[in-house]
Amino acid sequence: MAATACLAAKGQSVCSDFTVASGLQTKGGTPSHNVRVRPGESMAEIRVEPRRRSMAWLWLLLALIIVGGLVYYFVYYRSGTA
Repeated sequence: MAATACLAAKGQSVCSDFTVASGLQTKGGTPSHNVRVRPGESMAEIRVEPRRRSMAWLWLLLALIIVGGLVYYFVYYRSGTA
């Protein structure tokens, strides 16, 4: 689709023709990228499997918190009662 654009500056007018990309045209009708599937044909099947999320990081974090608490307890509270 050809179009004309004009630019006016300092009393002069410059016009030029340019082509609009086919996807940007605003004419009525169906888009040019329609894909039709004929009867008897099928489109490719894409299998999507659910992600298997592991909870190991949560158990590791919990263990580190417990170990940190025990170290804090034995270093700061038990050191004065010897």
